[in-house]
Amino acid sequence: MLQEPGRYLNEQLGRRSDRQAAGGTGAEKGLKRTERDGSLFTGFFAGRSEDIIMRIALVDAYFIPEVGYQPTGWFDAFVARGHEVRAFASPFIYSYLAFAHGKRYPEGLTTLNGGEVLRIPARMLPHGYVRCSGLLRRVQDFKPDLTFAIYPATMFADELFARRRELPGVLISAFGDNRAMRRGHSKIKRALLDLAFFLYKRRLYRMYIDNSDAVLFQTPDTWSYVLGRSYWPWERHQAAARCIPFTLGFAPHVFHVDVDARQSVRKRLGLGDDEVIAVHSGKISPEKRYDVWVSVMAAAMRQVPKLRAMIVGIRENHPDSAKVLRQIEQTGMKERYICLPFADRVELPRLYNAADFGVWFLQPSITIQEGMGTGLYMILPHAQIMSQLVRDPETGRYFREEDWDHLLELVIETARAFTGRSPVSSPEARLRRGEVNAERFGYLAMADRLLAAAADVANAGKYLDIDLPAPGPSSVPVFVNRMEY
Repeated sequence: MLQEPGRYLNEQLGRRSDRQAAGGTGAEKGLKRTERDGSLFTGFFAGRSEDIIMRIALVDAYFIPEVGYQPTGWFDAFVARGHEVRAFASPFIYSYLAFAHGKRYPEGLTTLNGGEVLRIPARMLPHGYVRCSGLLRRVQDFKPDLTFAIYPATMFADELFARRRELPGVLISAFGDNRAMRRGHSKIKRALLDLAFFLYKRRLYRMYIDNSDAVLFQTPDTWSYVLGRSYWPWERHQAAARCIPFTLGFAPHVFHVDVDARQSVRKRLGLGDDEVIAVHSGKISPEKRYDVWVSVMAAAMRQVPKLRAMIVGIRENHPDSAKVLRQIEQTGMKERYICLPFADRVELPRLYNAADFGVWFLQPSITIQEGMGTGLYMILPHAQIMSQLVRDPETGRYFREEDWDHLLELVIETARAFTGRSPVSSPEARLRRGEVNAERFGYLAMADRLLAAAADVANAGKYLDIDLPAPGPSSVPVFVNRMEY
């Protein structure tokens, strides 16, 4: 059967620690810089990563440090562990972030937090795809031990996969595709997207996965969604052997429990000590169904007088934000909502600390894990896209997917717990949640687990002991509430 990922990774890390305590192998002793041949690279993985310096190439079409998405988290974590890290990226910025950060970065090599960023000339294509010729040569010049390609479906890193034999070291790729990305599309549009995937993108996904030494899937749904669309049923067993469930994380030095920030922000917002704040943040768009959040929070606030609702991400003169503001006004409780603009990585953790619990009700988002880093008690849907995040009831609660009555019930129950002397409402409980979540989702801890897990795939050729049924439609392994980190 499939082993539980957390137990497996802990066993591997434990074995590595035991070996190091015993003095290590001959290849491990005194080795401070990995060589380029595979045998010494394997020797590195037999030891402990913090004792050996690696060259890590992090490849991402959009590397935006100001926002702190996944690439920045991995970058900072690898640098903090003492590795030589260089990010290879285009000069472009996501179109929906251009309003806050400009349209592009200058090309060339710069330093960042102890690592390097090389922005390479590239060509922007429709729908956010990016083409780059010459990426392989630049990565080769860096001579990496490990190349980590994040979201290769942007096509920026295609050259690395198409000419995999020319790339030194181990190649890891990461995917975040999930069914929620299609939410809000009509049946006709979904059918057209599926057809386009089958005719064109499917061969690219197969190239990415087949030429990776290890593949990271960010949600349980990603696992079945990507393999199910990219491989025939009789092929999935073999493809799954190099795949690892690995969620998004957060930077613990940015998102952590901060008592001073809580007091300062609550004073600035004019909040009373006895008021309970439920927060939600993210990019506001129609498929996220903010009308549900507005209605549920209004109903809960009618039941709990001390409850207030905070939303972060309102954009000035933007139609989607304007629609949410109109919906709030229609509740007749406008004064109970706290509507705040897009927040940067300095302000956002401060706002999270000022709040008491979070309500993310539909779409997965990195803002969930970031909020959990500050010790927020989190209410989430029990869906495959998020079923690996909360330990119910220790760090939050799950409601039945798209059961808005159940969501309302949990919001009211949680708000009342925070107005009273419930164990979840104490400062000690919040600190403990922050510590637990940092160990599970903090990029420093995840970087160690990633290197250990990737080593097992790269060296042994597999990550999981897979005992699947005969090939058929159900042959894709799916993790449902079994992913422990």
